[in-house]
Amino acid sequence: MGAAIMDFTDPAIPLPAFLVVDTSVWLNALRPNAPQQPPHHQDACDFVKRLEAEAIAGGTIALVTLPVLEECIFKILQFNFKAEAVSRGLKPHQWPDVYKDSPDVIETQFYPQVEQFQAELSAIPVWIVEPEDLCGVCGRKPGEVALNGMMRSYVESFNLLPQDAFNLAIANRLGVTNIAAIDADFHRADGFTIYTCLV
Repeated sequence: MGAAIMDFTDPAIPLPAFLVVDTSVWLNALRPNAPQQPPHHQDACDFVKRLEAEAIAGGTIALVTLPVLEECIFKILQFNFKAEAVSRGLKPHQWPDVYKDSPDVIETQFYPQVEQFQAELSAIPVWIVEPEDLCGVCGRKPGEVALNGMMRSYVESFNLLPQDAFNLAIANRLGVTNIAAIDADFHRADGFTIYTCLV
């Protein structure tokens, strides 16, 4: 059946009270020092500005799961290592060799971009979901499916890769069915509402 799809570029479509925001939105809007603008950069930027206004006004709480934060930081570091590989006469796909040879460049050169990204997220503001936010006072409720089981179920039923399935499982555990993502894979997530730019 698939997800309900909402065009987040349409200001007439209200944003929900809680919205899990995927990596694809953050990297399209906030990726520092990208050599070229990501394909949906302007739509994502406009959406993030709208989300910021809603969050400050108390209308929408933007949720960032730890897997999304991890993936954003990884992509920022990976981009920098690829550029460093090229500057050393290597191919971009050889970036792991640069990391193994010179891991200290994270601290000496690349980490300021991670801090910039984190500062931009904090300014929106967002709520970074921590493990304790998922378990309540006394852990999983009786009969509640474990996150790993829910993730595997979403991998199978929605044909998703594990990272996307895990983010949906976290959203489900939080009782949130609204996801912002610039990724058509999420359109298969039956029972969720996906806020995206329609292209």
